Amino acid sequence: MVGKCFSIVLFTLLHVFVLTQSVSASSLKKYAGVIQEISADRMVLDLKIGSHIHIGYSCDAAICSSTSDFLAGDYVIAIFGSVDRKNKLLSLRLCSENIDECNEAEENQRIAQKNSELDSMELEKKMVECRERMQVDLEGDERFIGDLRFGRLRGKSRNIIEKYDEMRSNSRARHCARVISDSHLKAFLEACERNNCGDRIGGGCHHLAMTARTELMMIKSIEQCN
Repeated sequence: MVGKCFSIVLFTLLHVFVLTQSVSASSLKKYAGVIQEISADRMVLDLKIGSHIHIGYSCDAAICSSTSDFLAGDYVIAIFGSVDRKNKLLSLRLCSENIDECNEAEENQRIAQKNSELDSMELEKKMVECRERMQVDLEGDERFIGDLRFGRLRGKSRNIIEKYDEMRSNSRARHCARVISDSHLKAFLEACERNNCGDRIGGGCHHLAMTARTELMMIKSIEQCN
């Protein structure tokens, strides 16, 4: 019986070793955390840094079956790798038996979170500076109506939004408003691209254009198109 158990443990360790050797080290991802939910193809981990991660994956039969041995509340280290362009669970072990590896993974998670926060702060700072440059750039452009430095529309503009939407229910007024809006948006996009404000933003300047609609633009449309 002891020999049989030893054989099973040895097979599992060899299986994990072969799997991790077949995946490049750079593609391996390690997460240390407390299980919130787990199944054969999905888990939710509390990373103990104030965030949770939801992970979907595939896995070989032996590892998929072993996920049923773990319960919510277990502190584990999970290793994933990219295999055939799919996220694959390669190993799942208790941290109580692998404390050094878990400590290392936790430290890497804290470093990654800190770097992400610094990146977000730097990006936000650059966006504020970029909007300032765009506003200066747009001051001589009659197509753009408003002030970018006030950002998106806020609650106080609700009445203006309602009047704008009501005005656009008329087809002729809607066409008139679209001409003003399209011209306004084109000026925004051109200034955004000239100042490289879409760099490092998914969708670039076209994504930022979702914030380009200003209260003054709508007021002008209401006055000219009604």
